[in-house]
Amino acid sequence: MDDVFLKLVNLSISASWLILAVLVLRVVLKKAPKWVMPLLWGVVALRLVCLFSIESALSLIPSAETIPSEIVTETREPVLYEQATLDIVTNPTLPSAAEVPVGVSRQQAQVDFNIYSVLWLAGMAALLVHALVSAGKLKRKLATAILLRDNIYESEFVDSPFVFGVVKPNIYLPMHMDEGTAAYVIAHERAHLARRDHWWKVLGYLVLALHWFNPLVWVAYILFCRDIELACDEKVVKGLDGAARADYSQALLSCAAPKRAVAACPLAFGEGNIKMRVKSALHYKKPAFWVAAAAVLAVVIVAVCFLTNPRSERGSLVWAQKLNAADVASIELYVPAEGEARQYKKLDTEEMAQAVELINSSRGTYIEKPETVYAGLPVWFLLTMDDGTVHAVGSVVGHYLIIDGDTFDADVENQAEWENYVLKGDSASPIDMADRLSYALYGMTTGVYTLGEAVFEDSVWETSYEETFANTKSTPELWLSSALGTDMTGILYGTVTAARGYSYRFSEWEEIDLTVSNFDWLFRSASGEDWNGTSAAKLRRENAHAWRGTKTADDDNATATIPEIARQDELAAMDQWLLLQQKDGSLYLVMGYRIGGLPYSGAHPYRWIVRLNGGATELTRADLNGDGIEEVISYTGTSTQEPYRLRVSNQSGEELWSAELGLAHAGWSSYFLYRDSVKTALLCYEPTIYQGEASYSYELFMLSENGTTTLAENSVSFSVNSDSADSWPAEARKFADEVNRLLDKSELLFSTLNAELHSYGDGTVIRCAEPSESDGSRALASADLDNDGRAEQIICEKVFGGYELCVVDDNGEELMRDRMWEGDVYFLCRENGRDMLLQYSLDEGKNQDAISYCAYYYGLHTFDGGKLNIVENNNTSIYLNWDGTQNGDWGESQQAFAARVNELIDQSEFLIAQQDGELILTSEVQRWYCVSPKTIRVAMDDTTIYIDRKSWDFAEQYPSLKGFEDIGTAGNYFVAFGSLGEKNDLYVVFNFVAGTLLKTFPGNNLIWQGDDLSTAVYSYRSDVYALNGTKLAALELASGEEISGLAFAPDGVSIIATVSGKSGERKVTVTREGSA
Repeated sequence: MDDVFLKLVNLSISASWLILAVLVLRVVLKKAPKWVMPLLWGVVALRLVCLFSIESALSLIPSAETIPSEIVTETREPVLYEQATLDIVTNPTLPSAAEVPVGVSRQQAQVDFNIYSVLWLAGMAALLVHALVSAGKLKRKLATAILLRDNIYESEFVDSPFVFGVVKPNIYLPMHMDEGTAAYVIAHERAHLARRDHWWKVLGYLVLALHWFNPLVWVAYILFCRDIELACDEKVVKGLDGAARADYSQALLSCAAPKRAVAACPLAFGEGNIKMRVKSALHYKKPAFWVAAAAVLAVVIVAVCFLTNPRSERGSLVWAQKLNAADVASIELYVPAEGEARQYKKLDTEEMAQAVELINSSRGTYIEKPETVYAGLPVWFLLTMDDGTVHAVGSVVGHYLIIDGDTFDADVENQAEWENYVLKGDSASPIDMADRLSYALYGMTTGVYTLGEAVFEDSVWETSYEETFANTKSTPELWLSSALGTDMTGILYGTVTAARGYSYRFSEWEEIDLTVSNFDWLFRSASGEDWNGTSAAKLRRENAHAWRGTKTADDDNATATIPEIARQDELAAMDQWLLLQQKDGSLYLVMGYRIGGLPYSGAHPYRWIVRLNGGATELTRADLNGDGIEEVISYTGTSTQEPYRLRVSNQSGEELWSAELGLAHAGWSSYFLYRDSVKTALLCYEPTIYQGEASYSYELFMLSENGTTTLAENSVSFSVNSDSADSWPAEARKFADEVNRLLDKSELLFSTLNAELHSYGDGTVIRCAEPSESDGSRALASADLDNDGRAEQIICEKVFGGYELCVVDDNGEELMRDRMWEGDVYFLCRENGRDMLLQYSLDEGKNQDAISYCAYYYGLHTFDGGKLNIVENNNTSIYLNWDGTQNGDWGESQQAFAARVNELIDQSEFLIAQQDGELILTSEVQRWYCVSPKTIRVAMDDTTIYIDRKSWDFAEQYPSLKGFEDIGTAGNYFVAFGSLGEKNDLYVVFNFVAGTLLKTFPGNNLIWQGDDLSTAVYSYRSDVYALNGTKLAALELASGEEISGLAFAPDGVSIIATVSGKSGERKVTVTREGSA
């Protein structure tokens, strides 16, 4: 409501300037036709109620927002200002009296504004009630009126004639009015009806009720009522002769109504300034044509000048013009065009004052889409303010002025001022200067981003994203570089085959706004429905910035000259690339197709959406070094194949501290934000258990000039082996109490404990406890399960002897608590636009340790009305023979059951499962497909693979394939090995549960750990790759050397490559980052 009232107040202030102009015009246009003035009051009313207005250079309104919206949207903690008074706005039209005195915070101003809002509502309600009550009383009095003719009535309760009614207006006369006077009265009232004044007066009163707090609006309404009477008088008397005008004037005098309160109705004949009306009637002269034309022109000019808003200055330009040197902590000069040794300078106090003076002179016209070709490189000032915020101001001398990413066409004077300023550095530029400038300009850093996992794939293509990039010569990357002006140029490096490479260059990134029509509808069935827990609509809603990349016509291939290839490489044939920066800082690259060249019917304009690795995702901000300025806490990395990096940087983007965390066991760690009444610090907690030995440690520390300052630390080691005398000794319990006291005052920032990724705000609770009891409670997801527009929390809680799944609404009320049993799997299902909880259970009955039957159940639940509702459920079962084979067919009912379950699972996000007595917290949904329990038959025959009734023959695709030789299994997957000749093998990966081919690739020495195929690595020529195609290392091999074997190191993370040659064997250790 405060926002509505603030908007109304600003409208009222803007309209006040128009009211003053109309008051002046009433004097200037005295001889103009009387109907002109009601037109001008109509313009006033339009200004008072119109919420939207175009901007114009002709506008005479000083400001469209005299009182800034920040006065009701500021939410920071109260701060008592120290100076005597402080202007709460910078708008020049606000009077100097609008000040906040000592001891009054911005929040107090908000409280006062809340009170004003309530008073406004009360005043408006009072006026409307008064009008309704008055109209009701009058209507009851007129119930006995006598119809004379048509819509004309006489009443003993009428003292002066008037029109009453909105939908069916009637004319009411006093009893026994003489016919001569009545004729003039009726002519006047019919003129009102012809002009629809009975409508306009009611609407005018409603506008008055909205703006009752503005005295000028009261003046406007009173004068409007007078002017419509004068306009009707003129309409009547212009057809009368002199004697008749005298009679009309006498009628006015005889019917003069007593003065009464302002009202919405009725339209009384004797209202207004009777003396003025009589004088106007007696001395009426038809206005000259030029007078009428001038009056109409005046109405048009007033409308143009006062219905439009002044062109608003860009906030960045206003900031530059009002920059105060006292608010600037430091200014750095960056001149890219100079030699390396003279590109940079940190300004001293005197130079800072000169730079601020130069920035204050900023002038120019904002350019929404500036040209991207410059006459020269920009010159930059990077300003760090006292409050820690960072601004970038630059100039391409002779052309553009750039302020915080906004580009202005600088005027001649401003260009000259920049040219006269001595813009030369005295030292080499810091290595992170370009990144810091980019962050100030775009809110993101330029540089290299590797292509991570695909969150969307168009299933129309036969080759997946993973398969397309599997044989790349190097890791596909997006290079974002910038001229640090108005453009963002990007280069995507990738390869389609192992032998050939290319680069795909963009001449510019054009910033666009994502809409349903240009984004959501270009996916799948034109609805942007969910895929893998994400959706087009969700990406659009969470988007902060979006850019469309446009490739150049002459630079499709920058790294390889391949004119002989008729553009067969799919990637270079694509168009419609988008770069998405989300509100959480994450980045996505959207890859599309060539214009007019979709592969075949059914394809969609976008083929892949890939998350970029390397961008920083901001978690929160906190003062970690005690200087009063909050630092930015963020993390980089999105792929499970690469370590995550938790980092702290200042607000200009300069890194102050960082730490690496991984989902592999060796990288498990947790960091928390600790707060007490004195300080804010970081807490690192690392409980490690390896081969039955536990080692728990923590460190509480703050940042300092020299790195970090440790405030507290401790560690404990103990054995948790089954033969241990005490798996939770006294020193471990003491350590746990110590850590938990710190955790009680902490918020989780980032954790990879137990190979589970959790970050700030996801509700995860981590405690130090005995290893067998440390799972605790965790928030799984948020979703609108009761369809009330607010999200419920889905939580797993550890209870005595097991776990329970809970659903809690936004008021904290528990809607469901269900015990989890062996075989239970829960999903967040989104079908037909509804969020629902999907439970799927597989109960395996046993007889003498052999599975004798399988019982399946699923239930789809909502919580509309605050109670559990079963939308849909079903069950089926099948018995097994003693040897484990199926007893009976997996018939139509079971097939229909499985088809429906799998359809729901495909529309779901995995939440949690209990299997083999343990919780499973991360999983692909496909793992839980409902399938027949029968033994799956897998067979090989030369170049063909058989899975039950399906077969794949690879002879045509790989003519040199000599046949498949062996099969290896990993969970639900198996890998077939075949020979392609002396140097290379062929690997084929299947999901034998789903019966699908996942991946084919040439290579050697494929290995993986246990049943986890995601740990697989292999070699190809001189390189070592992860299964997803990420290159882990490029080994330097001498002539005649080759990689003859791969093995995992004892730490379970590194890989040892055996290199064989004429001089013997040597070992090379390869990490996930590269060779060591």
